[in-house]
Amino acid sequence: MSRLGVAVIVGVLVSCTSPRPGSGGPAPIGSAAPVAKAAPDASRGRDASRNSNGTLRDFGPLPKGVPGRVVVFRYEDFGPESLAAPLLGAECYPFGACCCSEPDDRFDVRVVVYTGPEGDLRERYPSGPTLGDYRFVPRTAALAHVDAALKDLEGAGADDGLTGLVARLRATRKTLVEGLR
Repeated sequence: MSRLGVAVIVGVLVSCTSPRPGSGGPAPIGSAAPVAKAAPDASRGRDASRNSNGTLRDFGPLPKGVPGRVVVFRYEDFGPESLAAPLLGAECYPFGACCCSEPDDRFDVRVVVYTGPEGDLRERYPSGPTLGDYRFVPRTAALAHVDAALKDLEGAGADDGLTGLVARLRATRKTLVEGLR
């Protein structure tokens, strides 16, 4: 197995990303899981709507894309951080006191995949501590990344614990191919 395969296995096994509250698992591609109302979290001594570094854990539903031109994904649609970071950067937000996290922290990073010129996309999907964290990726780069990951994971079986990751990457690929032309 290649280095990427080993990194993915390690990333899946030690991933700190928790499923969205009330979703029973990761949010499906192109939709947002229900957002639970924030309440103080006595076990952590802080507001449950915030990560350990003070940043917001959730920015609400994914915004709509532009049919045929833009699709907005979640970071985890490209795999765990060990797999997605070469394309998207670290999972933590670029704003905030530090890029540090505790095991129960969750970073709501959105990935704007587009065709054609980037143009006004950064104005349409602005990033900031109260706005969200948007990463911009051309369709060709996103598709190449997903295809390489799927090729590397070709031999993964159910006993490897990677079937969910492979299914998610296939769903991401399908949306990239069908949603963007």
